Amino acid sequence: MEIKVGIVNHDEKKQLWQISQQTMTIEVDPHPYRPDEYDRFLQKIQQGKAIMMIENLTVLGALIYYPVTTPEYTFWEFELFVRPEEQGKGIAKKLLKKLLCCAEEQHIAFIQLHVLGTNPRAIRLYEYMGFKRMEEKNGTLFLANQWVDDFTYQLRLLRGKRKADS
Repeated sequence: MEIKVGIVNHDEKKQLWQISQQTMTIEVDPHPYRPDEYDRFLQKIQQGKAIMMIENLTVLGALIYYPVTTPEYTFWEFELFVRPEEQGKGIAKKLLKKLLCCAEEQHIAFIQLHVLGTNPRAIRLYEYMGFKRMEEKNGTLFLANQWVDDFTYQLRLLRGKRKADS
């Protein structure tokens, strides 16, 4: 297995689409794209940067992160996908660790994400990695015949207000 950081090639984009369609389900974490919105998905990926775990040209998991700049900070938000058959093998943890290394090298203030209450496995991982719950929106989405909570998690990397170039 190797970790690749950088541009996503054509075949990897197709694999990411497939993985996202498999893992982002209405019961756990709804996919923001309809099945006919592949081009929109590609545009989103091209706006971010990728960290991928690859074995024999197969993407096992990927983390796509996006810089967000405010007057005070530059921070990153991300999306994380791991093939269903590869989940529970430490891939997500390795991708997150690589993200943290990249963020520290670039003096990123913090990393932020959104996760739904229907995804307790992801919540446990993020909390294990040091992310803190910053915001909780109770019952904001109606999915699979239930109201679902939306959480914002954040991992602060810099103590002071320091804007980075990224």
